[in-house]
Amino acid sequence: YVLMNMSATKQERFYHKYWEILEQKVNRNDVNRFIRYYLATKNNELPNEKKLYFVFKQYKQGNNIESEELLKDILQYADFYKIIKDAKEQDSGYRTVLARLNKLEVNSCTPLLFNLFMANKNSHLSNEEFEKACCIIENYIVRRIICGLPTNQINKMFAAIGSEILRIIDKDGVSYYEAFQSAILGKTGKSRFPTDHDFSDKFTQYEIYNARPIVKKYILERLENYGTKEKVAVEEQVDDGTLTIEHIMPQTLT
Repeated sequence: YVLMNMSATKQERFYHKYWEILEQKVNRNDVNRFIRYYLATKNNELPNEKKLYFVFKQYKQGNNIESEELLKDILQYADFYKIIKDAKEQDSGYRTVLARLNKLEVNSCTPLLFNLFMANKNSHLSNEEFEKACCIIENYIVRRIICGLPTNQINKMFAAIGSEILRIIDKDGVSYYEAFQSAILGKTGKSRFPTDHDFSDKFTQYEIYNARPIVKKYILERLENYGTKEKVAVEEQVDDGTLTIEHIMPQTLT
């Protein structure tokens, strides 16, 4: 869409310059998903996948953004996206937490992560606060999984919370991190943040053995490695058969 009003030669140069850079940052097969989360960050609403073109066009026209300015902004967020997707647990700080979030496969938190990245880039959020914020997001997701709370509500919440954080900052004059805490920890109803009591009560009843493989391995890894310096590659060893999950009690009691 951004190429439509240019001459053919200029279009070609423009296209190659930015598209090649974008593909270096975002996998070709992941571009649509990335653009969807980019627009969610800008519009505070997760767009329908089938309407991305029209939402993108409306965003550009509605905000009267020059094509080059828009693409530079997109490439900035593509940098954030690449950091998220390339994060390894061997990394330090917030990247370690991002690696664990990737394993949970809850991609809908990406718009909120984008907001945190931008706040960090603009010096509104320190690296230490960034790591703490990522841990809170991880905590929120895991608690909701264990408590059996639906994911469709948090998809909308993750897209809209960026503007809520800014409103709290304007209203209360607090720091970005304090506003973030207030916004996510203060959720009620279907998007609520489960309490310690909620979590501990549900965890004792949660059928971990029958949970989705990614959740099962995540919980075992966290129980094994939390607070330790010598990390055990639990998930990898379960996958390659080095570690097996056994019944402590017989499946059928006599």
